[in-house]
Amino acid sequence: MTEEKARRFEIKLWIGGHDATDYTAPYLKELTYTDSADGEADDLQFTLHDRDGHWSSDWRPSKGTKVKCTAVCRSWEEPGRDLKLLCGEFTIDEIEYSGPPTQVRIKALTSAMTTGLRDSRKSRAWQNSSFRTVAGQIAQEHNLELQYDGDSCSFERKDQRSDSDLGFLNRQCRENGFHCKVHDGKLVIRDGRKAEMQEAVLAIPMKGSMYSPTSWSFKTSSSDTGYTEAKSVYTDPKQGKTHTAIVEADRSGEEPDDADKSITLDSRTESPADAARKAKAKLQEKNEKENTCSIDILGCPKLYAGQVISLTGFGVFAGNFLVKKATHKFSSSGYTTSLELSKCRSREDRVLVAKSVEVTGRGGVEKQQADKKYKNTDVELSSWEQMFSNAVFCIRKSRGEELSDAEKTILCLPDIAEAMAEKQNSAKDRQGWLYLKSMFERWLGHKTRIGPSGSTPMWIDWDWLMQFERAKNSYQKLTINKGPEDNISNDVTNAAAFVSLGKILKRHGYITSQIEKFDFTQIDWPGWGEFYHQENPVSGSDISLTVRDVDGLEACMGGFTLRALAGGYVEPLPSGKHRIHMQKCAVYAYDAFQFEDDGWFKEKLVGLGNWSCQELDFSPLSFPSGSYVHLQNENFRQFRKRRGFGGDFYVFTRPHKVEKFKGSVYELYT
Repeated sequence: MTEEKARRFEIKLWIGGHDATDYTAPYLKELTYTDSADGEADDLQFTLHDRDGHWSSDWRPSKGTKVKCTAVCRSWEEPGRDLKLLCGEFTIDEIEYSGPPTQVRIKALTSAMTTGLRDSRKSRAWQNSSFRTVAGQIAQEHNLELQYDGDSCSFERKDQRSDSDLGFLNRQCRENGFHCKVHDGKLVIRDGRKAEMQEAVLAIPMKGSMYSPTSWSFKTSSSDTGYTEAKSVYTDPKQGKTHTAIVEADRSGEEPDDADKSITLDSRTESPADAARKAKAKLQEKNEKENTCSIDILGCPKLYAGQVISLTGFGVFAGNFLVKKATHKFSSSGYTTSLELSKCRSREDRVLVAKSVEVTGRGGVEKQQADKKYKNTDVELSSWEQMFSNAVFCIRKSRGEELSDAEKTILCLPDIAEAMAEKQNSAKDRQGWLYLKSMFERWLGHKTRIGPSGSTPMWIDWDWLMQFERAKNSYQKLTINKGPEDNISNDVTNAAAFVSLGKILKRHGYITSQIEKFDFTQIDWPGWGEFYHQENPVSGSDISLTVRDVDGLEACMGGFTLRALAGGYVEPLPSGKHRIHMQKCAVYAYDAFQFEDDGWFKEKLVGLGNWSCQELDFSPLSFPSGSYVHLQNENFRQFRKRRGFGGDFYVFTRPHKVEKFKGSVYELYT
């Protein structure tokens, strides 16, 4: 038997919690699973012939019944290799009977798409929070697990006005450049640009492959797309300034247009960073419609919405494409997959955050600063660069003592860090120095603030952090998860950790006479310091009096701490004790960017290294010659005292969910 003949598929269906495969197989005419990346509900539709009358009588399903589907593709890509398409769980939403011939068509929506989420309208407001926190609350209200990948998007106030929770979430996602999807018990919110920057999961050539398309259509449109820039305006009433955020589209590798196209947002913004973020999101939303594609291929169970594929052999139309919708169709004619695609951009759009206008009064004169381009594509980091630039201007124009050599060196530290990034051989070390550049800009751009409390944290990437062996080892040690009886030092489930967790639970009212659920993995960052129950240090790289190996992690963080947040429930016992069930755990990195006294030995002899404005270089040597200046923590404290700039802040990663967490139980004496 040939490979082609061996290739086949089987549809497994569960209806109302029961395996209905044997019942449906003789009657199944067609089944379609549609998987959408953004905004739309996934759906499952299948048609059954009803010549025996079973599906209109005893076997008749009803609206609201749960349906689960898995397609098993036997010997699909090679003999003996099976692939599965896991469609997930759905709820029957629509039933249609028709004839002749008599048949029933059943349409089901993903079970996570509840009526309450989709239809119930609410009016409420959130104060001084973040979109991540709001999404977590809504997910919890509908018994969904939140999967959030992106900036938290802090805000002063957010209103939900007579809108469904799903409608509200979709609108916020569009405004901030996220994709929103509800699937299989999860609320998935993901940064749209991150989705486009993924590696391709599959290359599809025009010819010569089993997945080469049977039909294709590429479309290039100029109607309400192809914008070169977007603008958004924020007015600060306290400072009397209006900031215009300008985002320029990355058009590299494309034919230049005859005329630039600009779009101006009319939505409310709360800060320059918020204005830039929304302008960036609008530009992304409009331009993703510029180059689209639809293709039909042999069924591919590996493809889902939100993935990136590579199309080759299509000339100028070739490239990476984001799967916006994948439709898997099974029938007597075979298994096919239809894809709706949008072309990925190779690089981020550039944030310019250009004009800062000072308003002197009604009808008064406006003072406008010169435009400034930002090299960093992150919205928040760009605003820090602007703050740093303003601080340098104020310091250099202020009267008083001349700048010391140490102060001159401190002011050029961002440039040195950027130059050091270019000298690195690895991407991870280069990123570490770029993080340091942004940290220097942020610290120097703020007015005096001693201690990080009250500051907005700087965020670093967890996956980047785990590329460094000492960080990875510390994480693994923290999450051994063998249980309290083993009492492994610093494990999240050892006895000391549970005692600490018990104190937290008692302090916040979770120790009661009934079962109480808790989930500290979903709270926003201001509460992390109060709710973490275990930690493990990550030391800096080895330091001597003469030489120091400075990798990217040492450059931006040195030594720091990993902290754990838990989720689960508390069970009261007849004995009067309480049993803590830890069911989930998330870990985040914690550090503070501040210049405290490290003690005489390290402060005077090792310090913070040696920096040269002239050479744009950092030296690991303790006492270099020439243009290098040896900096210590004390130099930064003196700079802040004399110049009025220097604001401490926290450095965090987003909490990382511990995969395959076994959970643990502990009896707490209360």
